[in-house]
Amino acid sequence: MTDKELKQYQVYLKAAEKRHEEIETLQRKITASYGTAEHLFGITDIYLECIKRRLVEAKKELAEYDSKIKSIDEYIRGIKNKEIKMIASFRAYDGMSWTEIAASIDKPGDRTTYSKKLNNYIKEH
Repeated sequence: MTDKELKQYQVYLKAAEKRHEEIETLQRKITASYGTAEHLFGITDIYLECIKRRLVEAKKELAEYDSKIKSIDEYIRGIKNKEIKMIASFRAYDGMSWTEIAASIDKPGDRTTYSKKLNNYIKEH
């Protein structure tokens, strides 16, 4: 696990949400096309194949994002040190900057203190 992956957690969540929406839209388009005059005359066959191909790709992308999200969740849940777990949670789940994390933690320290703590923990584990 890296700090970059923790920071990208929010990006993975948004991308997964977009893939979910895209999959639903594609599935509705496929379902709606059956039984139409265009479908009966074969006009939509090429269009449907493109939609089906994109549906398969979107499902693969969603699986990748879900895997990354799950991996980060498991990593954070496995952190035993409460302070490090809090720092990692702030970084991943809340998308906080190091300055925001430093301001949120009651213990004194600047932004580099917490980034070093997390990076050192990651290197050791």
